[in-house]
Amino acid sequence: MSKLEPTVHHRRFVQRLKIMREAWGMSQEKVAGLMGMKTSSYSDIEALVKRVDLDKIVQLAEFYQVTTGFLLEGERCGLSAQRGKQIDELFNL
Repeated sequence: MSKLEPTVHHRRFVQRLKIMREAWGMSQEKVAGLMGMKTSSYSDIEALVKRVDLDKIVQLAEFYQVTTGFLLEGERCGLSAQRGKQIDELFNL
């Protein structure tokens, strides 16, 4: 069975995770620990080696105080006005 290549959506999801992690000044090791994951598992996610299960997506959205819609598709609906402004500044929108 061949390895699945990351889709554009998957790449954008991981890009959003990485930008937010770096903006929060956190290492992969720190986020992994807070998520109850091995550091290697989290780094595999950012390296596009490992896919994320739904429960982790929900947990990551809660951690970064965004919606799952934002993490998955960049949607801004459901964010407070203040958080939406912070996200816009973070992503230079």
